Amino acid sequence: MAVLLIRDERIEYRKGFGLADLDAHTPITPDTQFHLESVTKQFTAMAILILADQGKLKLDDTLAKFCP
Repeated sequence: MAVLLIRDERIEYRKGFGLADLDAHTPITPDTQFHLESVTKQFTAMAILILADQGKLKLDDTLAKFCP
């Protein structure tokens, strides 16, 4: 895991934890790049459901409504 905390537009904390490659024992650093691929889809779906619950959008709204 890589952690970055920004407060008032300044980096307050930056650190890596664990290994990026178990076989080579390569540590994770704040600059480690992760392959996200399809991992973000469930977070996007949950964010949409929260916004719908708050009445900020409807589930049948089209993307064109927000990004013309």
